[in-house]
Amino acid sequence: QISDQLDAYEVSTRAVVGATASDMLPAAAELAQKRPEQLVVNLGSNDVRRSFPASQTEADYRTLLAGFPDTQCITFVSINTHMDFGKGVQSKTAGALNVVLLKLASADQRISIVD
Repeated sequence: QISDQLDAYEVSTRAVVGATASDMLPAAAELAQKRPEQLVVNLGSNDVRRSFPASQTEADYRTLLAGFPDTQCITFVSINTHMDFGKGVQSKTAGALNVVLLKLASADQRISIVD
């Protein structure tokens, strides 16, 4: 069974509905203390929903990454460009944030992006 195979791993998850990348920095710092080998980051959708500039979320991503200098495998989940919260700008903002993710990944071989 797959659950038997996972016994050798410690999986930690932190999630808060509606939280922005900035909101999750304290939880990321807490997780960083465990010095994980792998990290999956699924943050940014709520930043887009709140119309935060991509530069602000990029700064939060960089702060988060600084806490994981020894983590060898970091995976970011791309931002859905089909979201619509009625403001009409989400697709453009999500696209800009995905460009930020590509920039981070091109500068750091530990980072990959899943769509």
